Amino acid sequence: EKLPLHKFLNGTTRNISNVAHAQYPSYLDGILSKDKSQFEAFKAALDKDITFIWGPPGTGKSYTLSAIIMALHQMPGERTAVCCLSNVAVDQLVNKVVDIIDVHEPDMARGEFYRAGRTQDEKLLATEFLFPDDAIAKSLRTRIKLFNGKIDKYKKKNLQYSDEAIKIKAKLKDAREELKKHTDYLISQVKVVFSTISNFVINPRLKDGVFDNLIVDEASMLAQPQLIAIARKVTKRIILVGDFQQLSPITVAGVPILRNSVFKLCGIDINHTDHPALHQLLNQRRSNPKLVELINHSFYADRLNAENSKYNPIVARAPYSGCVVGCVVGMCSVSNGAVRFTKGGTRQNTANAEEVMNLIDLYSQDETATFSIGIITPYTGQVSLLKARFIERKYDLDFQERVKIGTVHTFQGSECDVIIFDMVDCSKFEKGSKTYFGRIYAGEQGEQLLNVA
Repeated sequence: EKLPLHKFLNGTTRNISNVAHAQYPSYLDGILSKDKSQFEAFKAALDKDITFIWGPPGTGKSYTLSAIIMALHQMPGERTAVCCLSNVAVDQLVNKVVDIIDVHEPDMARGEFYRAGRTQDEKLLATEFLFPDDAIAKSLRTRIKLFNGKIDKYKKKNLQYSDEAIKIKAKLKDAREELKKHTDYLISQVKVVFSTISNFVINPRLKDGVFDNLIVDEASMLAQPQLIAIARKVTKRIILVGDFQQLSPITVAGVPILRNSVFKLCGIDINHTDHPALHQLLNQRRSNPKLVELINHSFYADRLNAENSKYNPIVARAPYSGCVVGCVVGMCSVSNGAVRFTKGGTRQNTANAEEVMNLIDLYSQDETATFSIGIITPYTGQVSLLKARFIERKYDLDFQERVKIGTVHTFQGSECDVIIFDMVDCSKFEKGSKTYFGRIYAGEQGEQLLNVA
C-alpha cells in the first residue's frame, strides 16, 4: 500500500508525499531557469511521489521531461522507466535526452540507458550508449552467427538431421539461452529504460523489473488499466505528462475507466485545475501567435501565453499568401467532394485527396525549400488513399522525406512547419441520401481531435 499506484486506485492522488533525493547536476537548473512553469514542474517531479504535468502543444513538455529524466539518472541507486504509447513518441523523447547528453555528458558510459523495442531512427541506432552491450555479449553473438553459418551449410547438403548438425543445433540453443540470460542481467543494471507501453507489458525483463520511478508521456491517452500494468512495481514516483485537452484513450467501450484518461479519473479537466499534484506549462513558443490565438480561447480558457514572435517566410508563400487569418490558416472548400465508406468501416473522399495532392504539387516545385509538411486526417481509409496518391506522384526523394502522412491520433505530440488537415467528411455521400458527419467529430472527443489537428 506504500506504492504510489495505490493512490490512483484509492482515489487519493491529492494526498501527495515528499520524496527525499540526492543532488542533481546544476546545469539542469540552468536549462529550465528561463521558464518558471517548467522549473516548478521539474522540481515537483523530483520532490513528490505523484506529479501531473499539463503540457499543451508547444509549451516545452518534452524539453522539461528530458531534464527530469537526466536528473533522476544522476541520482545514485534510482531506476526509471519512461513509457510512451508509440515508437515514434519514444524516439522523439529519447532524441531530446540524447541532445542534452551530447552537450553536457559527452562521455556517457554504455549500459546507463536502454532504448527497448524497435527503432528505425538512424541517429538513435548509431548512439551506442542506448543499447547495453559488453565483451561477453559480443562473444556470444559471434558464436551464434558461426553456428547459424554451419547449420546453413548442412541444410544445403540436405544433412540438417545428421548427428553433427543436431550437436551444433544444441550448441546454438545453449548460446542463445546464455545470451538471453546475460542480456537480462545487462538490462537489470540499466538506470533509465525507454519503451512503448505495450512492449513494457509483454517484455518480462521490464514488466517484472522493479523501478523507483515511472514517467509516462502523452498521458492524456493513458487509461487506468494501462497505468496499473506498468506501475505495479514502481516504488517512489509516478510522473504523468500530457494534455487532457488532447486525445483521450482509444476504445470502443463506453466504460469510464477505459474511455477516460487518468487525468479525468483523478478529477482534472479544463474546469478543475486545482489538483495539488498538477503543474501547468503554459508558455507557447512553437507556433505563430495567430495559431495560438485560434486554440487558446477554444480549448485552453485563454491560459496560453504566445511567446513566438519570429516571422516565418512560409506564411507569405503560395498557395495561401496573405489571404486569410493573418496568413496563418488557409481554408480550401472542395465543392465536388463526396464521402464513401470502405469495407473496413472507415471513410474516404477522393476529391479531397486530389485537392491535397494539388497543394503538395505546389509545395514540391520549390527545390530550395526545406520545411516539413504534415498531412493529417481522422480516418485510416483516407490515410491509405493519400499515401497511394502521394506515391503515384513520384516526387524527388528529398521532398518525400519532408512529407509525413498519418491520422491525427498518430501525429499527437509531433510537429511540422506546415500542416494540411483533410477533414474528409462533407455534405455529400457517394451512395445514399443521408448526410452526417462521423461520430469522431462529436462531443468532447471531437473537440480534442480538432485541437490536436
